[in-house]
Amino acid sequence: MHFLGGDVAHRTISFRIIAKQYALAEMLGMEPSNLTRIESGLQLPKEENFLKIADILHVEVKDLFEFDNEESIDTIKDKIIKIISNLEQNEIEFVYNFLKLYKNS
Repeated sequence: MHFLGGDVAHRTISFRIIAKQYALAEMLGMEPSNLTRIESGLQLPKEENFLKIADILHVEVKDLFEFDNEESIDTIKDKIIKIISNLEQNEIEFVYNFLKLYKNS
């Protein structure tokens, strides 16, 4: 006999994850595809959405960005300076506002 239990369970779990993504996207007032790009690191949310996401998940904004990094702090700082030096004014302002938001959370 052949059972589809594993496949059905996998599809059920996938459906639940997708449903939760749609619900979160709706709470944020954005398209689910935008949320997917944010989760994948392909897009940054708007400043106000950082606050909304943190609030919905009951975490601080800075908790959304904690990850393990194997590079030294000096290497990271050098990379940040290099990136910032190539930004347009509006992008620098966004980074500045983001850092203020992160630091104050």
